[in-house]
Amino acid sequence: MNSEDRPMPLTEKEYYAIREYFGFVSAIQKYGSILKRRAEKTDGTWEMMERISREAETVLHNLLITIPVEKLKLIQRELPNIRVTVETMPEHGRRKKSDEYAYVPTKDLETLIQKTIDWNCFACEKTGREIEQCPIRKAVEAVYPFRLPGDSRNNCKFSGLNLEEDT
Repeated sequence: MNSEDRPMPLTEKEYYAIREYFGFVSAIQKYGSILKRRAEKTDGTWEMMERISREAETVLHNLLITIPVEKLKLIQRELPNIRVTVETMPEHGRRKKSDEYAYVPTKDLETLIQKTIDWNCFACEKTGREIEQCPIRKAVEAVYPFRLPGDSRNNCKFSGLNLEEDT
């Protein structure tokens, strides 16, 4: 890699494209051996598959070294939980939207949550059912694997909450 090819930020499209490419490389590695017996029935097919696998890995490696180290670390943490699937789309292209997950540093996530609470919840006057229906409350509670303290039907537990002191 020369000086002009230093690591550069990923765009969102590039990020998803690299994830898909990683899935492609993983599939070649995972399923190639299953197809070996069949591939060996035709001249040169198994050797071609092995060559494609090696070259695909090299391409992935070369793409990954262009990504800044701190972003590469985030991607690395995410990889064990990525599943590559092949789907048959319904005739009209409609499909159920699935939840996706992101692995982010807790400190950064809590900063975003605190700013959201500060802006939207500081002077919250919701009570009863309004509290239960609040989309901000639902989203914040969904982020944590544990129950946050402070349930009350009289006022929202996020009204005036400071994550550094209360959790």
